[in-house]
Amino acid sequence: VFTLMTKRAFEIHGRAHTLSFSRNNKTLFTATVSSSNVGLLDGRTVSYDQAHVANAATTTPLTTALWHRRLAHINLDDILDLQRTRAATGVSIVGKRDKTLCEPCLAGKMHRHAIPRGPARRATKVFAVIHSDVKGPLPRSVQGFRYWVLFVDD
Repeated sequence: VFTLMTKRAFEIHGRAHTLSFSRNNKTLFTATVSSSNVGLLDGRTVSYDQAHVANAATTTPLTTALWHRRLAHINLDDILDLQRTRAATGVSIVGKRDKTLCEPCLAGKMHRHAIPRGPARRATKVFAVIHSDVKGPLPRSVQGFRYWVLFVDD
């Protein structure tokens, strides 16, 4: 309420449990204060003639990095095209118009590389390179073993 009075130049009048909010001697909306001191709008709002002001939204100029994040991580060229062709109203860019590194975009483009099927070079001597694999724990075998180990000479 204080902000409406000081920053928005509203006049606020109260009577019993009703508040009326006026500007230029026109009541724009009213509110009823409940028994628990909660103000609820009564449903009277700005007239139809004044409603067009609400549709004239503007944005403050933002960096390309912030536009990139707000527009679902689209690429820089598309952001610049939005501004150049005026395909969207309110797109205003400040600062550098260069590509910046975006960690979520980088992470989304990364993928795990498969384990290579074989080494780049084969060993030239017997037992020079040994590959091993361990499996377990497994249910106890008849002999009482729970693991197996495999060794393969390269």
